[in-house]
Amino acid sequence: MAELLKDQYYLWSFYEKLGEALESQLPDFDRAHLLKKVADQKIIELDLKTKMYESARLMHQFLPHAYENQLGIVLKLGPVFGGLEGMFLPAWVELFGLDNPAASVQGLYELTKHSSAEFSIRPFIIQDQSLVLKEMLTWSRDENEHVRRLASEGCRPRLPWAMAISELKRDPEPIFPILDELKADESLYVRKSVANNINDITKDNPDLALDLVEGWGFGQHKHTDWIIKHGLRSLIKAGNQRALKLLGFEPPKVSIDKFQLANNQVKIGDNLNMKLTLINKGKDATLMLDYTVHFVRAKGKMGKKVFKWKNFALKAEESIVLSKSHSFKLINTRRYYPGTHKVEVQVNGEIVTFEEFQLLDV
Repeated sequence: MAELLKDQYYLWSFYEKLGEALESQLPDFDRAHLLKKVADQKIIELDLKTKMYESARLMHQFLPHAYENQLGIVLKLGPVFGGLEGMFLPAWVELFGLDNPAASVQGLYELTKHSSAEFSIRPFIIQDQSLVLKEMLTWSRDENEHVRRLASEGCRPRLPWAMAISELKRDPEPIFPILDELKADESLYVRKSVANNINDITKDNPDLALDLVEGWGFGQHKHTDWIIKHGLRSLIKAGNQRALKLLGFEPPKVSIDKFQLANNQVKIGDNLNMKLTLINKGKDATLMLDYTVHFVRAKGKMGKKVFKWKNFALKAEESIVLSKSHSFKLINTRRYYPGTHKVEVQVNGEIVTFEEFQLLDV
């Protein structure tokens, strides 16, 4: 089993490093006192996000009183702590800098170059959306890819692990000028963020998201096309015809000659093996084949999840035989319950056939 993130970051060696870094900035700093607090508060045993914020609070206890002086020291620590480990520094700005928004937002601009301020910029957006998004629009043109990514990642309406920005969930259009600037960014790191931002928007405002990307034009630029494809992924899985049409997937004219399950009884831990024979009854077409598994949930409720099968071109009257194996292996992120399940085959967003099967306990 993969090692948990909480067991990889903010370990004892991190606090020794933090003590050394603070000692270089504060002449009267007591490193042993900091390490004793780490041990007494059992910070290392906490979950990752809690450790991040508790590390920021711990550091704050040793900083001078004036915020400007504190921020100056924190910024000097930025190059020392990079990546995920360094996110306790933007967290400190979030916790203690809301009363000084101008200096704090500029501080996050500097700190994100070394780690990421995607969580910590959000309370500032909530506090003064117009002011901060105006600054983030400027960041979207920055030469540093980490800053450009923050311009998109920080204003995602539904950023995982972070507080949602309810006003942007309701009306995401203030984000659009930022995404317009980044729609053909050279950095894959930035493009992934833009696509995820669009995908967030599709959850609450699918038509607005489609208006935005249709305005960009599919087929105009390879980087923009990549963003559109990945940004509309939830709509594509849901069979949204407007999204599918934008990507060139027309309503299908197909027939299913045969859809077979190798066994209509599958044990938890085993695979569901499927075989499909499909005939294109229309003109030459590009087809996107997905399948949806309807799962039994707790207390007999049902849930479903769409999975990718294959994208392919098929000429008129041409047929194709396809096989797929779906695993019911036990994993940490999904719990399986025995009972009657269903698998549906979806072509260009339309359900074309289905079969039921029994999932059996081990």
